[in-house]
Amino acid sequence: QGAALAGMPPGLWTYLERVELPDGAVLIRQDEPPDDVFVLESGRLSVEMVTAEGIRMRLRSVNAGVVVGEVALYTGVPRTADVVAETRSVVLRLSKASIEQIEAEEPELAAAMHRWLAGILSERLRDTLREFDALLD
Repeated sequence: QGAALAGMPPGLWTYLERVELPDGAVLIRQDEPPDDVFVLESGRLSVEMVTAEGIRMRLRSVNAGVVVGEVALYTGVPRTADVVAETRSVVLRLSKASIEQIEAEEPELAAAMHRWLAGILSERLRDTLREFDALLD
């Protein structure tokens, strides 16, 4: 999964905003609209959700090089979980406005960006299916 950063189209760097997060800072809130995609450059993030009963559950940790927020970008549904900095972290933010600008002004970069994100999505889907299969065994 750390290969996400390595596979990122070089032209995207111009559009990324570097955001430093202190330990415990909330990057993404459950139920918020899906506006941005983030690449974790350094540190570690925790993906957590609150169940219907109000119980906070930690789903997984995310290490450097991994992309978060890309699923909601494509589905348009509100965020399904909180993403919180487990340690001091640095993320690279690709905003919805930047994505729209790339699509309008740099169609080749937009195509490369969507191919890159689609690859990440398919990896995530493959991992999820593998976990699901393991549960059925």
